[in-house]
Order: sequence, then C-alpha cells, then structure tokens
Amino acid sequence: MKKYDFTLDLETDNSNSIILRWIKPRSTVLEFGPAHGRMTKFLKENLQCSVTIIERDAESGTEAARHADRALIGEIEGNIEGELWVQKLQGSTFDYIIFSDVLEHLHNPAKTLAATNEFLRASGSIIISVPNLAHNSILIELWKNRFEYRSTGLLDETHLRFFSKTSLLKLVHQAGLFVYNAHNARNVVENTEFNHSLADMPAEVARAMARRDDADVYQFVWELKKAHWAQPHASHPPRAGDRAPKISVLLPNYNYGRYLESAIESVLGQDFTNFEFIISDDASSDNSAEIIRAYAARDARIKYCIQPGNLGMVANWNLCLQQARGEYIKYLFGDDRLACPHALSTLAGMLDANAGAVLATSARQVIDADNKAIDLWSSIERPGLNQGNRAARFCLFRIQNCIGEPTAVMFRASASAGRGFDSSYRQVVDLEMWLHLLRQGDLVYTKEPLCQFRHHAEQQTAANRKSQVGYHEHMRLNECYLPLFMPQGSSLPFREKRLLFQVIYSLEKGKDVPSEAKQLAPFLNLQLRRRWYKYFWFTHKLGRPLANARRAWFKYVLKDPSYWRPNSPA
Repeated sequence: MKKYDFTLDLETDNSNSIILRWIKPRSTVLEFGPAHGRMTKFLKENLQCSVTIIERDAESGTEAARHADRALIGEIEGNIEGELWVQKLQGSTFDYIIFSDVLEHLHNPAKTLAATNEFLRASGSIIISVPNLAHNSILIELWKNRFEYRSTGLLDETHLRFFSKTSLLKLVHQAGLFVYNAHNARNVVENTEFNHSLADMPAEVARAMARRDDADVYQFVWELKKAHWAQPHASHPPRAGDRAPKISVLLPNYNYGRYLESAIESVLGQDFTNFEFIISDDASSDNSAEIIRAYAARDARIKYCIQPGNLGMVANWNLCLQQARGEYIKYLFGDDRLACPHALSTLAGMLDANAGAVLATSARQVIDADNKAIDLWSSIERPGLNQGNRAARFCLFRIQNCIGEPTAVMFRASASAGRGFDSSYRQVVDLEMWLHLLRQGDLVYTKEPLCQFRHHAEQQTAANRKSQVGYHEHMRLNECYLPLFMPQGSSLPFREKRLLFQVIYSLEKGKDVPSEAKQLAPFLNLQLRRRWYKYFWFTHKLGRPLANARRAWFKYVLKDPSYWRPNSPA
C-alpha cells in the first residue's frame, strides 16, 4: 500500500485539500480507506475532529490508527464491503463520512454508499472524490486505440469501477443522496500521467474536445446529503409498470406559503396531465410544509421533500432536478404561477415540433404581491425557432437574461445530461444554465405569456440586485461563453454589431453605471473590433441632432398643443 502514501498538499486544488476545506472543526468524522493517515492526522491535529477510520490494509491502517480515535483495520474488521464494520459502529452517527478515492476500488459501491446513510446525522454530509473516466486525456488514449492500466492515476490498476459524471450521479441517487456541493479537481491534458496534448489531435477534434463540459475535471469532489422524499399517499400508490412522465414539474420553495397554494393549483389545473410534480421545501419557517403535505395527500403525482435544514437556493433547485424522470423539465417557483391551463401543453408541443430546440420559453406576465398584472416582459423579438448561438449572443451582448427565469422555461432533460445549476453564481445562475443548454441546440419562443412572474421585495432576485453582484457575474459569463458562441470564420451580422455598439456606448457614457458594469465594456469592444466601433460612433454622432429634434417634436409639439397653438387650451 506504499503506492498511496502521498504527501498532503493543501496549497493546490486537489481532492484532499478540497475535502478538508469542507470539514468544520471539532466534527465527528468517519473516514473510509485512509491509507497511511495523512488526512486523518490533519483532521485530528489541525481541526480537532473525532475520527474513526476503516482500512483493509493492515500495514497502512496501523500507521493511520495512531491519529484516530477509533480504528477498524484488517481483512475482517476493515473490509469496507463486509458487514462487520456496520455491526461495530451500530448506534454511532457522524457529521462527515469521507470516501476519498475509495468508491472506484469497490465491487458494489452503491451498496456501500447506501449503507452509510444510517450513520449520517440529519444535517451531516458524505464527501466523495472519484476519478473522471471522461477526462480528455483518456479520450485521446481511446482515439489512439489504447486503454492501458497504470500504477496510479485515472487508470489505476486496482480500479474496479469507472465513472463519468452521469454514471456517478446515478450512483449517488441510488444511494438516496443528492449533490449538495461540488468543487472538482482539474488538470489539463498536458499535466496528466498520459503525456498527451490536444495538439496531437486533428484541429477540429481538438476544438470540440476543448469545449466539452468537465473535459479537464480530473476528479469529481462532491459533498452529498440525504434526501428525504415522501412517497405518494397510501390511498393512491403508484402502479407497477408506470412509465416515466412526459414532463417533470419542479417546485423549489422557501417561505412562500402566502403564494404556494396559487402556484400548486396552477399546475394541477393544467389540461396536460402526463406529468410528475416534485416539490422541495427548503426548511421554510412559515406554513409551507403544511400546505405541501395537504396537496400531496390529494394527488398521486406530487412527490415532496421537507428539508430538515436550509440547503440554499441553488442546491434546492438541483435537488429537484436530480429527482426528475420526465423527458422535459419545467420549473415553477413557489411565488409564481402558470398563467393558463394550456401552459404545459403549449411548451411541450413547441419542443415536440422542433427537434433541434433544447429549450422553449414564453413571454412573462409580471404580477405584484396581490396578483395584479403590472407589466409584460417579452425580450425575444422573433417568435418560433431561434438559432441557439444568436440567442446566446443576444443575452451576452445585452447583459440581460432575455430568455427568462426558470418559471418561464421548459427544457429537455437529455440536454442537461445530469448537470445541475452552477452554485458558484448567485444572480445569473439561470442564464448560465440556458447558455450551457444552447451550446447543444436552439431555442423556440412564443409571445403568449404562459407564466406569471411575481415581483415582490422578499424574492432573492431583488436582494441580489441591491448588491449589484450580477454585473460581476455577467463578466464571468461573457469570458466563459462568448468565445463559444461567436461565429467561426465570419464576422457578426450587422444588426448584432449595432446592438453591441449600443451596449458598449451606454456602459462607457451612461450616467450612474456601476463600476462593475463598466468593466464589461473593454471585453465587449474586443468582439466588435475597433473599425466597427468608429463607424457606429460616427453614425451615432451624425444622427444625434436628428434624434434630439425628434424627441423635442414628440415632447413639445405632439404632447403639448399650446407650444405651437398659443390660443389652444392647455
């Protein structure tokens, strides 16, 4: 076991350093497969944790046991896939259970992972790190018709199981868990044990590989929590052989008891009935749980979870998504509602009729806290099918989510491919997901408002706007996504160039523009090119006197007849 006796590196983003940053001091920890105990020692001496270890290898386990409060070691007690450790730890619970590069060495990792549930406290976490089989370096190996085991690394000769992101998510769900937090360890192809480079590949293939999601993720490092999903009411249990629903309607809720009944009723009143209804309440302090349980007792399509502790907005969104079985995903927030009985059928029909579209969206009617309509949002000009690249650029250039909030959107589950919303974003988390989806297809839009988006002071969006965090996140979005959506080998259409100039000019010259927003102007300018900026600046200056005269005409002449008819009544 000396091959796993590594120095603990806390300076870089590796699996061990990420895991240890998540562990709170003075916690109780169960560590599987600690090898020689480098992490065990840090947990005990630096974080003052109470640590129990389970290690099958007697030599390394004996060394690790010097830093543990309790140790189960050897072929019998330390057999992770055996039953003895379960008996020995009966009655014990832990704040954290760690599988650091362990699951891939097990014959039945799903069974072992599920067995730890009874030892995890209600608010506790299971932390795993697992190598990514879909790393670009392995794809290059396969391209070269090679799949050779090595002493360590992604193709460690002792690995019994291999995981991509999708298969690892399936394992997590089978164990009754969900991904609460993710911070993956990354490594570019050139720095791996395979001695490859994307430059070895054909240029077109290399470009496609570089754009893949998680292409440089060397190890998935995830924090998992238990999901307590209530089954349908006993009076209407699911029937054997039931097929997966066409649509999964997902309702993440937090303290929206005031609006929740209206939201749920708008779903149950749809003319399209082949859907499942998944509701996750994020430990609300109002009467939300009572309302959810009452509706679940009446309708078998409702599956719900009342969280024992607050997960946070994005984690709750992702928890709902991980439970979805439908072909199409439709979010509805607890303070919003579907605007008409045909909302689901219309959006699903739009996706059915447009095989190349990955998401469908509509105009949104804005309502206040008292259900009064106050506005209509319709940011996409052309109804019907819109090219994904152009729709994405439109959002990025305008620094605006023109597609809509999750309540307005329905998307294909296959397009998300197990990927949830990115929790590193706060304000533009939904737009980041839409951009991810638009890399795979187009958008279809209708000007009919199919949802009602509620505007009130308590919502998260309103709180984020005050902090102006959105501008900084839009900068990230542009840096990450704009190169992926720019036309290859040709320039932008003239209309998009003009739009881009207008945005840049307003950022540079506009009054009361936050400094975070001004930082976007130089980056966007690079996409426009200097000669086009000069052209639009010149035409803008030439047209300015005419525009001023036009405004004056409307302001003083048309709206105030006394301006040009002195004797007319005011």
